[in-house]
Amino acid sequence: MNQIPPPFTVTDIDDIKQAIMLAELDTSAEIHVHLENTCSGDCEVRARELFEELNLDNTIEHNGILIYLSVANKRFCICTDTGIQMKVPDDFWVMIKQDFLNKIRNENFTDGLIEVIHQTGIHLKKLFPRKPGAINQLSDDVTFG
Repeated sequence: MNQIPPPFTVTDIDDIKQAIMLAELDTSAEIHVHLENTCSGDCEVRARELFEELNLDNTIEHNGILIYLSVANKRFCICTDTGIQMKVPDDFWVMIKQDFLNKIRNENFTDGLIEVIHQTGIHLKKLFPRKPGAINQLSDDVTFG
């Protein structure tokens, strides 16, 4: 595992993981956060590569979501699988991204990520409610590059 990029602390990462776990309590969607210090290429391309590497495209309802952040560049992307793309309007992501962008401009990375996770979870539980007996298909651990 690569190291946690600054300015994040172990406590920050634990808080982000807890936010993922809480957001997934009521939805079958799988939310994942990946942090990298820098992204030298296209943010969207890098996020899509990671989406596949992390198997977010292998969920039962095709409802995986990746929240990708390149810390030093203050660049981020939200990648979603086809199930989410079919049900979630694009304007929903515009609002989420703008709120997050405002937070990372002020280097409020952890609170920004937690808010993105929270808002995403609220929306996805309406579209992909957790069914009885459903399992967590992917780890809630934050990954690093």
